Amino acid sequence: MQENFELTGIRMDSDFFRFEERNEFDPELVMDVLQGRRLGVIFRDVIPEDARKESVARFWNSPGLLRRDGEPSYCIGSYHWNKSTDEYLEDSAKTADAVFDVLDVPNSPWNSFRSAMAERLAQNGADIRIAENEGDQACAALIRAWDKEGSFALDPHEDEAQCKDPRQAGFEIQRAADHEICAVNMCVEQGEGAAWSSGTSAPTTTAGAPWESSTRGSPTRRTLLKGSTSYTSTSAAATSTYSTGATSTPSTPARGTGRTCHS
Repeated sequence: MQENFELTGIRMDSDFFRFEERNEFDPELVMDVLQGRRLGVIFRDVIPEDARKESVARFWNSPGLLRRDGEPSYCIGSYHWNKSTDEYLEDSAKTADAVFDVLDVPNSPWNSFRSAMAERLAQNGADIRIAENEGDQACAALIRAWDKEGSFALDPHEDEAQCKDPRQAGFEIQRAADHEICAVNMCVEQGEGAAWSSGTSAPTTTAGAPWESSTRGSPTRRTLLKGSTSYTSTSAAATSTYSTGATSTPSTPARGTGRTCHS
């Protein structure tokens, strides 16, 4: 039996489907992603070495570090996906101290990114902040260390649908779906046993729109070899005119090798 389906979306020229690469951070390029002019951008060598090392040390030594077996990884923070608003915000509150302990390192890339974007967004009368619901804050970042095999540390996927989950009706993060969704991933470690498909192991910050490691596209294209580990985090933030939504039994893990990312 033949069925008809309605397709929605936009059609772009082939030049749109690529990621700009730079060696210094430029908030204007992130604005291009937020305003739909660019699929994504990769900033290489922009995270200070001391911040990377301290982030990694705090991550692996954190009492809030959890093992997630269904999607092989260690993580700190709360997943936004597949939860009610109350479940997500309750989990976010429980993990907040552990999350901020990793994020608030000297020369924190998380803080510097947000400061730079706040300054740029202010020119458009906008702001950047962590999403809230009735005074309760979303998870500032989800920090992960991957130890799975495959072509990507985090397989390509679509993020817009989770911002429309009916179990989260009324949560302001759902307004993200009315705008371009931009995910930010910051890679702070790549150890032995992992390789970048682009041929570089530079500490990297990636911003992109939905499907991939956080929203459209495949920002941090990584090739993970057997036994490798990486960690990523995705912020849940909201702004007055742009919204980005994102979306974990303590143990002492046997740490693998690989790379580490955070946003």
